[in-house]
Amino acid sequence: MESGHPLIVANITRLEPLALSISLGYDALEELTPEVSESGRRLALLARSLGVQVERLRIRSPRPIRALLQLTFERRPGVLVFGSDPLEISPKI
Repeated sequence: MESGHPLIVANITRLEPLALSISLGYDALEELTPEVSESGRRLALLARSLGVQVERLRIRSPRPIRALLQLTFERRPGVLVFGSDPLEISPKI
């Protein structure tokens, strides 16, 4: 907040390579879960209430890590924070 830089909230997900679906526009039909959408919305509202400029991005790519690296290269963030779906993380045994 003190730096004056915007907060970029990016949801980067894998886009399965289905050429016909992509060319016909059906790849955009999948929506974020309501929980993910709501958590992003709440975060953006909180940041805006504190005077922070917020940009929300949804990036779908067959190579999500490459997309994250490209976004990082283009925007040069001061801090990069990863948030993951707790259901996707297996417990360590």
